[in-house]
Amino acid sequence: MTPEDLLAHLDAGDRTLAWIGTDEEEALETVEIAAEASNRTAYVWTALDPGPSNAADLEALLVALDGRPEREIWVALDAALDPLGPRVRRRLRDRLAGGGGAALVLVQPEPADLATIPDLPLYPLPPPSREALADEAVEALGVGAQASLRLAEAGLGLSRPRFRRLLARLAADGARVEPGALARRIVAAKAAEVTGPGHVTFAAPVPLDLLGGMERLKAWLSLRARAFAPGAREAGIPWPRGLLLLGPPGCGKSLAAKACAGALGLPLLRLDPGRLFSGTVGASEANLRATLAAVERAAPCVVWIDEIEKGLAGSDAGRSDAGTAARVVGTFLTWLAEHERPVFVAATANRLSGLPPELVRPGRLDGRFFVDLPDAAARREILDVHLRRVPQRTLGRVPPMDDPPEAFLALAEAAEGCTGAELAAAVAEARLRAFAEGRPPRAADLAAALEATVPAAKLYADEIAALRAFADGRLSPA
Repeated sequence: MTPEDLLAHLDAGDRTLAWIGTDEEEALETVEIAAEASNRTAYVWTALDPGPSNAADLEALLVALDGRPEREIWVALDAALDPLGPRVRRRLRDRLAGGGGAALVLVQPEPADLATIPDLPLYPLPPPSREALADEAVEALGVGAQASLRLAEAGLGLSRPRFRRLLARLAADGARVEPGALARRIVAAKAAEVTGPGHVTFAAPVPLDLLGGMERLKAWLSLRARAFAPGAREAGIPWPRGLLLLGPPGCGKSLAAKACAGALGLPLLRLDPGRLFSGTVGASEANLRATLAAVERAAPCVVWIDEIEKGLAGSDAGRSDAGTAARVVGTFLTWLAEHERPVFVAATANRLSGLPPELVRPGRLDGRFFVDLPDAAARREILDVHLRRVPQRTLGRVPPMDDPPEAFLALAEAAEGCTGAELAAAVAEARLRAFAEGRPPRAADLAAALEATVPAAKLYADEIAALRAFADGRLSPA
């Protein structure tokens, strides 16, 4: 909420409203600007420093404010975190119904019982602007204007005190490197700081070159990466919102989701929607709100939601859970369409059942891709990934092979119908059998492993046919 928004509320007769967020400094600055612009006087109340109200608690503060001038704005920090008794509830409702006295802005990190007060204006307290964080970067590190904006964009979502502490750590480390490297350090530190334990966890991104096949998806991601470059916002380019990957199991959707973070150069968070649901009434919705708040504080970031159809199942039923699933899914879909922070959602789905049709419609996600079984060229690249690229990255070398790499890669032609997971398993089986015999693997070992594999095209023929029929005309091939 801007100072202008606050003044609009006050001019309309609102004497009480609540801001939910952790950036008290931003709230106090907003109120000070609004007070100065309207010839009002601003005061701050805390349980440790009640100011001229001399009120020991929220009830006493409400009584005191009823007798104070209307040209005063009081900011009460953490005044309503404890359960609200009937007397406080009544006084709050009386203030909302009208009357005179000073205005009250309640600021606290969570709504607590304020969410149960009818007609109380309840707003999220936004984090500081990019410009405010840029000023902090200039002061802490002495960087130039362009560099400060880049660092500020990396720190978006943090409160000013937390961003200040992050900058202080960089300064203490003697950080005097190029802005891009500093920005990456801020993003990584921020993601680890704001997530922590819970329903969203930090995960490791995957380099794009470890994703076999999916050439259209790779090109799409490479283009979207430009939207995170410096100056993109000034050019009128919006933040990419994310993508949905639908396809049979084992075709590399999860790997592709993790590769999104590698391609975009962003930290990767994993969200498990199934863990959001709780048996306590209202707890599932609260879990979702807290999780989405953590995700937005970590922005810019990629959020990976694996097998999203399982977490969103039951959204059209609402029979056995008093409609909890429908409410949670509705809130999540609304957030997908309306969130303004740079959060890129990478969602995967194996099946159509349980997948809300709204998820496939344009507006919530930028890209909707069908990840089919790999063709011969993709199978060849997947074999190369597991034979050479993965060990090169993990071991620093490619293990010896008795036959030239081309002899192994040529087997891709005969592996029709196999998924990427099955090809990876065949490579691992060939290596294990050769190791057990005390020799390097041969192409014949891989051929035998592939021959023993029953491909997904046979195991899931009906399901794959249904997915292909649905994807035709609705999703882009990956």
